[in-house]
Amino acid sequence: MLGVEDVGLQNLAVHYGLPKCLHLSLNGKGDNMHNTVRKMTGVVADRFSISDRAYIIE
Repeated sequence: MLGVEDVGLQNLAVHYGLPKCLHLSLNGKGDNMHNTVRKMTGVVADRFSISDRAYIIE
């Protein structure tokens, strides 16, 4: 997994951040599912200028 080191303290967000956001979204406690998935995929791809990933296009 990207961002996980073999030694030292780990940021728990590496393991729990995305699943927790999805769980909150499914339970109606977070953003809606469309926005949650977009924030995890499209927004990240845009931020790092990855043009051929993360979007479902016709």
